[in-house]
Amino acid sequence: MAVNINTYPNKTFQAKVTKIYPGFDESEQSYIVEAQFRQLPEKMFSGTQLQANILTDSRENALVVPAAYVLNGNLVRLENGSEIQITTGSRNDEWVEVVSGISEQDIIVNPNN
Repeated sequence: MAVNINTYPNKTFQAKVTKIYPGFDESEQSYIVEAQFRQLPEKMFSGTQLQANILTDSRENALVVPAAYVLNGNLVRLENGSEIQITTGSRNDEWVEVVSGISEQDIIVNPNN
């Protein structure tokens, strides 16, 4: 995983997750984890804050759309006003993977506008 530390704002460190504590913090969108740095920073300071992004999966050439554009879990609105059902894959709060139903040539619009 990639770790950013507030005492080294322009540097990224690599670490290995050794333990994930149960319980997801909705307000912070985070878990508490223990990790081992692959290479320690030059100096560590008490109270240092860090943020880590853990890559759990990746796909090449995936079609994704903004999550706010997906209605009822699997519908998108095209620019002509019609709604079309899509098959979705991975998703997070910001993006939804489109497995089938539309292509990159289709133009979708934000249904909230």
